[in-house]
Amino acid sequence: MRNRAPVSALSAAPAELTARQFKDLADGWILDGEIGQLTPATLAARRDFVKRLLWFLDHRGYSHCRTNELRAFLAYVGRGHEDPEHRGSGPR
Repeated sequence: MRNRAPVSALSAAPAELTARQFKDLADGWILDGEIGQLTPATLAARRDFVKRLLWFLDHRGYSHCRTNELRAFLAYVGRGHEDPEHRGSGPR
């Protein structure tokens, strides 16, 4: 069984991040996964999650990534396919 990469970089993050700060931490999270030899599928899922979240923050005009923005993103992921404004206009 492979060792799981620590998520300490993300768990130690401040409650409010700029999109750039989030991207830097996310890059570290992905790198931790590579060092920890996570599967290619897991690494791809991490990259996809980060890409989608950054797209969402930009599309909605959010300058920071806080708890409410994360909640809005998760709600979007859960119902985005039902939102006619977003059909085909960005990652789902």
